[in-house]
Amino acid sequence: MALKKGGIPMTLDDSGSPSDRAAVHAVYVSADFQQLSRLRGRLSWLLTGITLVLYVGFFLWVAFGPSSLSTRIPVVGSSGLLVYLLMSLAAFALVAVYLRFTTRRIVPLQDAVAARSAQGTREGAGA
Repeated sequence: MALKKGGIPMTLDDSGSPSDRAAVHAVYVSADFQQLSRLRGRLSWLLTGITLVLYVGFFLWVAFGPSSLSTRIPVVGSSGLLVYLLMSLAAFALVAVYLRFTTRRIVPLQDAVAARSAQGTREGAGA
């Protein structure tokens, strides 16, 4: 059996019981699971895009303006070193944004989906 929602295929093998399939389908079509999927997708594409822009921009700068990276800056040393430090800070900032967003928004949704799934499994087993 293959369920499709939003272009994402989900296959279930025939070894599962009908109640297992119904439980998986119920989780898959639930509002919490759909919201979780949207949030994870948005976050991953946003952070991927930001990272791509930062690094491609840096590579283009190195390729087409390498002399500007050797400009002396009194406290830091050179503009290349400053750019390196800023790129490192940006990477850490993106990781911090990811961790903060996932712990505040995604993990609670995952817990809600898991709790509903476990509740549905217990109800199906008791019947």
